[in-house]
Amino acid sequence: LAARLAQVEQLNRQLSAKVTAQTQEMESLRAQVASSGMDGDGDGAPVLGDDDPTAIPPSRSELAALRAECSRLRAQVEEMTKFMADYGLCWVP
Repeated sequence: LAARLAQVEQLNRQLSAKVTAQTQEMESLRAQVASSGMDGDGDGAPVLGDDDPTAIPPSRSELAALRAECSRLRAQVEEMTKFMADYGLCWVP
C-alpha cells in the first residue's frame, strides 16, 4: 500500500508539472493571439482600438493551428484533472 501511495504521489507530481507547463504554454499562446491584434472571430480584422497600424495579423491557418492546439491542451488538462480526481487529488493552479 505504501509503495502504491508513493507511486501515485510521484505520478501526481509529474502530472502537476505537466499541467503547469501546458498552462504556461496556453497563456503564452493567448498572449500571442492577443498581441496579434485579432479579435478572435477568425475574420482577419484587427481589434478596434489597435495602437499599431502596421501590425500584420496572423493568417487564418496560423490562427486555426493555435486554436486547435489550445483545444487539444484544454482537453488534455481536463483529462489529467479527471485522472487526478480518481485518486482524490486536486490540481491547484
